Parts: sequence; structure tokens; C-alpha cells
Amino acid sequence: MPDFKPPVSPAPKNDAPLTLTQDQFAELLRAAREVPIDPQKQKAEEALRRQARESAKRAAEIRKREQAKCSHRRKDWNGIAKYRIAWQRLATSEYIGVCLICNRTLREMELGTEEFNRLYAASAGTENVAEMPLHPDAVANYQAELAKWRTANTGK
Repeated sequence: MPDFKPPVSPAPKNDAPLTLTQDQFAELLRAAREVPIDPQKQKAEEALRRQARESAKRAAEIRKREQAKCSHRRKDWNGIAKYRIAWQRLATSEYIGVCLICNRTLREMELGTEEFNRLYAASAGTENVAEMPLHPDAVANYQAELAKWRTANTGK
């Protein structure tokens, strides 16, 4: 039996050299490196991101409403309602309070001086603002800073 040899087709003869410019070669490389993008997967990911943003926004609105309703008081073991505010003096001599119930930060600039002083005095256990344990220099520094802030933000 004779040996079987498949027919050999001659290779196309193209003697012209392949020439590419640098820009064409760079474009081909870029195209080869690109990761294929699935449009459905991209839409699904965008929908998840949008849903997460909306959820975070709703949670922030709920937290803000709950903080607005908070009286910053809780009944003690003997049934007496007491303020639950932790006070902190900042390096700028400003006093801020943090409600231990709703985690709201209480600042004089947001609440107004009368409300802030009332909360501070009530939670410190004194009814007279003059009896609050503040160093005179701290009060003077804070009042100066508050005056600067009011001037800058309200123009008065």
C-alpha cells in the first residue's frame, strides 16, 4: 500500500513587508490589553452602587430625625430623668457636648447661646451658668473666637 500524503497547499506569496507606525502599534497593544467589559455586569454594579448611596442617605436622614427628637435625657436607676451629655473642652477653648443617647454633637454655634448654656448647666447639675466650672481665661478666649466666627459667618 502506498503511503498517504495529504495535499499541500502552497502558502500565499506576499513579499510585501508588514509595516506599522508607532501609533498603530501602540493602539494594537492597548486593544490587546483591554479587559472585555460586560454591559450587563456593569449595569448591575451601577445599580448596586446607586442602591447603596440611597440606603446611606436614608439612614442619615433617619439618624438626623432621631437626633432631633432626642431629649438627651434618660431615667436613672431611681427614676429621675437626667441629661446624658458628655462635655469636652477643645484646644480652641470651645466646649462641645456629645449626647450619649443619640451621639449628636452639641455646639453653641448650632444651638444658640441660651439653649447651649441651659443644656450645659442642667447636665452639669447647676442651674446658674455663672457657677459652671470654666476658667476665666477659657471663657474670654472662647467668647473672642465665637465673636470672630459670628463676624465671619453672619457679617454682624
